[in-house]
Amino acid sequence: ARLGAGEIIINSIDQDGLMKGYDYTIIDKIRELIDIPMTILGGAGTLDDIGDAINKHGIIGAAAGSLFVFKGIYKAVLINYPNPVEKEALIKKYFITN
Repeated sequence: ARLGAGEIIINSIDQDGLMKGYDYTIIDKIRELIDIPMTILGGAGTLDDIGDAINKHGIIGAAAGSLFVFKGIYKAVLINYPNPVEKEALIKKYFITN
């Protein structure tokens, strides 16, 4: 922030494409050192990984690639994004508290 950065994007290369979740250890260590918004990528395997990153680790944005491209036991290429009902359910689950 001192030098004018408005956001930092962290890509965990070691996790990228594995679909086993983000590297929360490194994310939390970086979060302790900086107080500017962070977006992360590298490792998302489920939509819950994205929600947990935002909800539990102070992240403002989470990106994913393989999660939306590779499907089934053979990891076939099939681009598939959440439909409107799934998006609404995720918003209610992670962002709307009763």
